[in-house]
Amino acid sequence: MAYSLNQVTLLGNVGSDPEIKQFSDGSLVAKLTLATAHSYKPKDSDEWVETVDWHTIQAYGSQAKTIASYIRKGHKLEVVGQLKNNNYTDDKGVKHYGYYVRVEKLILLEKLSGKLAELPIKELQGSLPPESESTDGEIPF
Repeated sequence: MAYSLNQVTLLGNVGSDPEIKQFSDGSLVAKLTLATAHSYKPKDSDEWVETVDWHTIQAYGSQAKTIASYIRKGHKLEVVGQLKNNNYTDDKGVKHYGYYVRVEKLILLEKLSGKLAELPIKELQGSLPPESESTDGEIPF
């Protein structure tokens, strides 16, 4: 088997309060956006230009619970995870393509004064999708 690695490390600011959903089996999923910035100086200018990239972040289980309790818009966060595709075909047959980072490790990079007010939790039917379960263990091939 050839060596491969799917690992993403992002350090940025949370763009909006996380969205928390709960499946009927009680498991949680948290979704948030993380802004990262990059500065460069164009050859034809003396001014630096800053660009911002927005990343979709998803966490499951205890990490989702931690996000619900402690992470809010503006917080500085380090996320280590895997890049996952979010491709699907809608009801009209149109294909949509996207990516998100599935959290493996989450580090809040600022001191908090305690637990924050609870976020609203949206109820979902079913249970966590299989891909959201731990990736520890045997390789599937």
